[in-house]
Amino acid sequence: MTASRHLAIVGGGIMGLGIAWRCAEAGMRVSLYERGTLGREASWAAAGMLAPFAETEFYEDELLAYGRAGQERWPKFTADLESTTGLSIGYDQTGSLLVAADRDEAEALRRVFEYQAGIGLPTSWLSSAEAIEREPLLSPRIVAAVHSPHDHQVDNRATVDALAAAARLEGAELHENSEVNAVSIANGQVTGLDVQGEPIPATDVLIAGGAWSRQIDGLPTRAPIRPVKGQMMAFRTDPALRLSHVIRSQDAYFAPKADRWVLGATSEDRGFDRRVTAGGLYQLLDAAQEIVPAILELEVLDTWAGFRPASRDNGPILGGCDTNGLWFCTGHYRNGIQQAPISIEAVSNTILGRPTVAEATPFSLARFKR
Repeated sequence: MTASRHLAIVGGGIMGLGIAWRCAEAGMRVSLYERGTLGREASWAAAGMLAPFAETEFYEDELLAYGRAGQERWPKFTADLESTTGLSIGYDQTGSLLVAADRDEAEALRRVFEYQAGIGLPTSWLSSAEAIEREPLLSPRIVAAVHSPHDHQVDNRATVDALAAAARLEGAELHENSEVNAVSIANGQVTGLDVQGEPIPATDVLIAGGAWSRQIDGLPTRAPIRPVKGQMMAFRTDPALRLSHVIRSQDAYFAPKADRWVLGATSEDRGFDRRVTAGGLYQLLDAAQEIVPAILELEVLDTWAGFRPASRDNGPILGGCDTNGLWFCTGHYRNGIQQAPISIEAVSNTILGRPTVAEATPFSLARFKR
């Protein structure tokens, strides 16, 4: 039955590529359509932090459970992807440091730490001296830190390239510069896509278009997604200046990769405004130099802006809807890389008729109709 189905995927980011890989691996015919270059929107713009613990907000219990389940899947996901392709994706289990630059930030950080400790998260409180002993490049002016050892990171750019390779190896057809105009539906059943005026027959359609997921014509129900702009910078690594952890403050974060440091990120409700602005970069650099002054000595490699796909409640939108054969995997906001293994598994399982992933059940599109 799987071999007789044709899955057409809208969007070539980490979710679309991952589901293309898994469904093609299971024997489905898979065609993916990306409006630009594969993996070059939010998945490329991200910093690759895998941090459900450091990013936990008060009382986001379902999102925390989902994030923790996603974190647990990253080692096997990495092993599967690297063994399939022979490509490294830079998975790093070092951990993160959340730092406070002044007493007000320390009070806010203490409240987060006490909440996290109260729900059993494995974090520890550090004095300024203890934090600097772990990371000598930290500013002597920081007043406290929290060590989150189970927050990891990955090279998100290497990951999307590896997923594209894995999908192709399993026989998926990946089409770049192919914008989807509309989904075709007849009598409550998906029948295909309109791709730049060309009809593409399909038994199944997956909407994985990130911040553009609600802009496709023909959808009977539009996912409530908006773009949240994030400006970021990258710096060339210097052998004399090294960071061992992801460093996060109230206003900025550093994610050190093998070949670059990534600094992010602003959070702006400006629609699809792709401009990189002096104000955005100043905001990042000003916050960054307060916690790691050595940033001012590094060579700037690149600046960019990306668009996080945010749903109304900032949770992902996963699975099916009232239209047969129409599936969703979008709305991951700032956690798309971290949640990728579980979202790819959950939606692939649903499409393939395999057992459901329990942690994904709160995140159907139907919750917005209540």
